[in-house]
Amino acid sequence: MNLLSCSLTTMLTLALIGGVFPSPLFSQTRFEIENDVVAPGGKDRWLTNKMELAIQDWKLGQEMYTPTDKRSEEIPVGDRPWDGYSYLGYEFDWVLGNHEVFTVEPRLGALGKASGTEWLQQWIHDDLGFGSHPSWAHVNESEPSLDVLITHKKVSYFESNVVD
Repeated sequence: MNLLSCSLTTMLTLALIGGVFPSPLFSQTRFEIENDVVAPGGKDRWLTNKMELAIQDWKLGQEMYTPTDKRSEEIPVGDRPWDGYSYLGYEFDWVLGNHEVFTVEPRLGALGKASGTEWLQQWIHDDLGFGSHPSWAHVNESEPSLDVLITHKKVSYFESNVVD
């Protein structure tokens, strides 16, 4: 069993446990899936699949990227190769005045073959029968990743002026 299958099993198990046995820990649990099947049309460009499990401020996730032409064995110049990114992150939030939130999320992860996304796609398409897919012959080599996401959000509230 590789890193990816352990990560997926952990994500799905915790998501199911949270739904069956609610507790304070699981009341702050979120499981998000973004996939071309659910959101077709290519609006996310190369991102074909994303899964993220968040429990309180911890996040475990995986992203899968594909070239524009998923059926071609060759990657055109300027296009993205088959690739994956698996990560573990922690979100630090600071609530500022005027309904503002400043967030810093460091992530430690793996890119390329070490991410396990090739295994996931083969499992979904070949083992579960969701159609064939081309080879991952051009996937990037494995490399570690350290990323820091920084966001600033300002929340606006609208008052209702509805009169009965």
